[in-house]
Amino acid sequence: MGSEQKTAKVSVSNVALSDIQKPTDAEIAKKLTGYKYSKVDPEAVNGKVAVSDGAVIKVYYVEDDDAWVTVTFLPGSHGRLEGTLSQKVLKETLWSEIEVPVIKPDAGYAADGWNPELPESTNKINSNQSYVAQYAEDEDAWATVTFLPGEHGSLDGQTSWKVLKGTEWSEITVPTVTADTDYRHTGWSQALPDAEYQVAEDMTFTALYESTTTPVDTAPTPTPDPGPGPGPDAPAPGAAPAATAGVLGEAFAPEGPEMGVLGEAFAPEVSVLGESKGPGTGDTAPIAGWSLLMMGAVLTLGFTVYNKKRKKEEE
Repeated sequence: MGSEQKTAKVSVSNVALSDIQKPTDAEIAKKLTGYKYSKVDPEAVNGKVAVSDGAVIKVYYVEDDDAWVTVTFLPGSHGRLEGTLSQKVLKETLWSEIEVPVIKPDAGYAADGWNPELPESTNKINSNQSYVAQYAEDEDAWATVTFLPGEHGSLDGQTSWKVLKGTEWSEITVPTVTADTDYRHTGWSQALPDAEYQVAEDMTFTALYESTTTPVDTAPTPTPDPGPGPGPDAPAPGAAPAATAGVLGEAFAPEGPEMGVLGEAFAPEVSVLGESKGPGTGDTAPIAGWSLLMMGAVLTLGFTVYNKKRKKEEE
């Protein structure tokens, strides 16, 4: 309100200072609510102000700090306010006389009231108060870009970026990859977008590596399979195997060491009734066939001997 002045005509030569410090006029007193006396012009001497007829006395007042309180509004972290952010009012002022500013949230957020909650309109204000705007995040408006180090290295830098959908890739700083010993970084699990790409959904990138050393085959040498051991019915070592019978009328000679020396023939083996196996051949043929073969050999031998004898006689 600033200083308040009051003018009046007086017909006395001296005015008591106490009458000036606290005005008796109700209208003036109301205007001076929240203010206190500061000084008078002309100055008072011994508690009195010397004036002459028609003189004007100027009385000055200043704010009484104990009579006022301040209501402050703060925008918070994700928006701004429109309106008067700081309002100084007299104690006992009703809350309904306070003009609450409008919350303007940033993109990706919505206004979510004040902290603390605003008082009821009929509440009286008797102390300094502050209120901070609150916001709620709009989950559908955001996307998260994540970088993972993979199995053979580490990352240096920010590895998780929560950004508004539509944010260009150039706003994201890709962390630096440091590969482990004997490995080198070869790229990411998916290609990094161009700088102008606008993020539209959650994305994850995992660092990839390859070994810088030649792999060594450490597979064990296979051990030969000794095969199954002798069964419970196997003959004792050194014992001759027993003859076995097959089809009715068929018998096999006891097995023994086979020899391939020239001039040795094996005994014919009898098979199915009426069938004989040729000597030493293992073929199975009828007896008649073998008989014809033997007869042919005898005839050939006899014819050869006869020719030789005849030639000697002719000589």
